[in-house]
Amino acid sequence: MFDMRIKRARTSSSPGKKMASYSGGELPFEEALDEIRAGRLSVRSAAAKYNIPRTTLLNHKNNPDVRKNGRPTVLTPAEEEIVVELILTCSEFKIELDQTAFGEALADAARERGE
Repeated sequence: MFDMRIKRARTSSSPGKKMASYSGGELPFEEALDEIRAGRLSVRSAAAKYNIPRTTLLNHKNNPDVRKNGRPTVLTPAEEEIVVELILTCSEFKIELDQTAFGEALADAARERGE
């Protein structure tokens, strides 16, 4: 018999913890889950096809509300939109912003929007 397991590169964020690395973003991940839920693929075959760890697919299949790792975001989507607009506007008019000027401009933009 031959070994059917896929070899993945291992990365480590801390010395004792090893994590598999895979790429592709959200779209292949969602496609894999859709195929599993529809019964077109088993978890093992979806993991092999999309190069996603089997345990990750199992966790998301069994618990669709799995939270994302990491810290919560600092800005709301509306605040992030303000920052993007500010940066694009300053870039368009070739205005250089230091940290203080950026903070003041951001506060002014938020006040104008009533936030």
